[in-house]
Amino acid sequence: RQEERKKNKNKFLPISNNPLLLRALLIILQYTVNKIRKEEYVLLYYYTNRAIREAEEDTPSGYNVKIMMLVQTDNGPTFQMASAIKAKQCKMPDESLSWEEFSQANYCMLNTMRQQD
Repeated sequence: RQEERKKNKNKFLPISNNPLLLRALLIILQYTVNKIRKEEYVLLYYYTNRAIREAEEDTPSGYNVKIMMLVQTDNGPTFQMASAIKAKQCKMPDESLSWEEFSQANYCMLNTMRQQD
């Protein structure tokens, strides 16, 4: 039995009693968070899972306002503040969202607003 434990030690690790995450796993663009803080209008599309995933493909996840990022431009790589990275041009007005996308955006936007209090 001890040999089996040595071979498969990950299999016999105790399960930790950590609480589940209550925040979203998808990271909202700092651009939209700044607009919410300023109480400016933000299209719901930016809060849909699709738009958030597109933004994560363009920028590394987990960035915050104070870090500099290396961004590829036409003139070569340049440093840019993470908060200055803007969202892509909106592809869809609010009226064109499906009910599923509206529900996703509603949940994400309300969570962002609650965190800004």
